[in-house]
Amino acid sequence: MKNIWLVLVAFSLIFVSCKDETSVVSSNLQAKGSVKLSLDKNTTPSNVAQVKVSLTKEGCIPITGIMNIVSDSTASLTLNEIAAGSWHVKVDAYNNQQVVVYSGETDANIVSDQITQLNLTLYSTNSGLGGIAISVTWSNSVLPTTGWTDNSFGPVMTGTLSYEYAGVAHPFVLFEDGIYKMWYTSVGQSASGRIFYATSPDGINWTKRATPVFSPSYSGFDNQAVTLSKIIKINGTYKMYYTSRGSLSSVAIGLATSSDGINWTRRNTPVLTGTLPWEGDVFTGDIVYYNEKYFLYYYADGYNGIKIGLATSTDGINFTKKSQPIIVPSLSWETNSITSPSVIIDNGVFKMVYITFDNGKKIGYAESNDGVVWTKNTEPIFSAEMTSNSWLRKFNTIQWFKKDSVYQIYYSGVIHSGDYYKIGVITKTN
Repeated sequence: MKNIWLVLVAFSLIFVSCKDETSVVSSNLQAKGSVKLSLDKNTTPSNVAQVKVSLTKEGCIPITGIMNIVSDSTASLTLNEIAAGSWHVKVDAYNNQQVVVYSGETDANIVSDQITQLNLTLYSTNSGLGGIAISVTWSNSVLPTTGWTDNSFGPVMTGTLSYEYAGVAHPFVLFEDGIYKMWYTSVGQSASGRIFYATSPDGINWTKRATPVFSPSYSGFDNQAVTLSKIIKINGTYKMYYTSRGSLSSVAIGLATSSDGINWTRRNTPVLTGTLPWEGDVFTGDIVYYNEKYFLYYYADGYNGIKIGLATSTDGINFTKKSQPIIVPSLSWETNSITSPSVIIDNGVFKMVYITFDNGKKIGYAESNDGVVWTKNTEPIFSAEMTSNSWLRKFNTIQWFKKDSVYQIYYSGVIHSGDYYKIGVITKTN
């Protein structure tokens, strides 16, 4: 028995109504998604030349799609305009004479905000022959590209302590022990920076620790400034990856560890520096730990714009870089540079947000199945003009955060009246 793997994915929720061939049957708005069929040509029976998928639903126009196994190199097919609800699925496999040689059918349901696994077997239409096992997955993973709202009161944190002369920036938030914990960077004079700590019961109202928890060293690669980027907790140990600036103005990525998030021990040497032709200085973006591997996303300001790179590690210290950037500016609104990648893994999918650098006004979105190859959303998901009372002039960093079914992006940027930095948050409920 050979297998065809059929994956049906509903995504990008918008609103439509089902209708029949001549008129609208219902005025109720329904979620709409897409269906993707893919198979392994190497395991498909040799007598199968085409696969036809048919979806029918009362009150809706039937939807069909045909994949040519012989000529289609990708062996995949996407069907659009699929309204949420119960659908009857029929799959037929044809030979070269357009005779059905395998067939199967079942009912399946698209339900918002959940994934349902459905197994469908295609049986041979000729006695004595084997069947094709088809795995069908209905996914309602919604691209979080609409519905973002800024905190109605504007920024959630401003500069109030010493060293915060020019404000606060580079927020990173964790939810632990029933409270929100934020580490952030003070924006001081002459580009100096120190890392502070604050807590909150709701992620909006913050109480700061009066003194920094991490400062530049007296000597070494980070003796001028330290800028927070990411904290990850592995086996009870906090690991902070930060951007450092030394006395020779060199920029690198450093690592410090802590058992409590307040008292930190730094490594004396950086874990990543600019070494590749396209890089120049390297800046920390984000790091995720997945399947016993660290994925360190960084950005580098090379000679022809800023791009996003990736380095991986099994111990969080010794990293191997991809030789080329994994994401480059390619859309008109991205201008020449993209920065500040922030990544979460949501239901097994890598999801990234990033910002444009040349104008610093837009947040982009991309997805990946493996953390390496990414597909961008063609339009930005948020812009500086959408902040409350348009208080923000431009972004400088962002952090992707999810708690339960709520997505949040904590961001920092400069206000319209000058180069003063504040921290804000936008929210979307999945």
